Amino acid sequence: MTRKTRSNGGGGEYGFTVFPGFNGQTMQTAVQPLEVWLRWQAGLLKTAAPAVVEWMERRREGTEAACEALERLTGCEDVASATEVQREWAEGAVKRLEADFRALGGQVFSWPRNIAKSGRSAARARKEEGTPEREPVRREA
Repeated sequence: MTRKTRSNGGGGEYGFTVFPGFNGQTMQTAVQPLEVWLRWQAGLLKTAAPAVVEWMERRREGTEAACEALERLTGCEDVASATEVQREWAEGAVKRLEADFRALGGQVFSWPRNIAKSGRSAARARKEEGTPEREPVRREA
């Protein structure tokens, strides 16, 4: 492969190598799948954000409930009161788990729809920018 270096007109070097056949169009073609993937990732994160915030809130509630249960357990003087504290804590944990499953069930159906929208918006953005679509590879017989 022939390697050339480009001059800035003043006799100095840019400091990078120019490869024949590698230009802006080649770079756009190479970057297109990465751009679509990154836009898809952004859409996924945007869609997941509310569910993640709610999930973290339930984890915080669970941690606070565990701390409260431990404090109450240290004050228990008999097995019956300790059992009651444990029962209340377990009941709250099950309710938070049910909420997790309900949230997950609701998200399972909305995520693919929102992710598909972000993929379409990535393609639309490329068209609006005037970025040419990749041409199909033609094989000679």
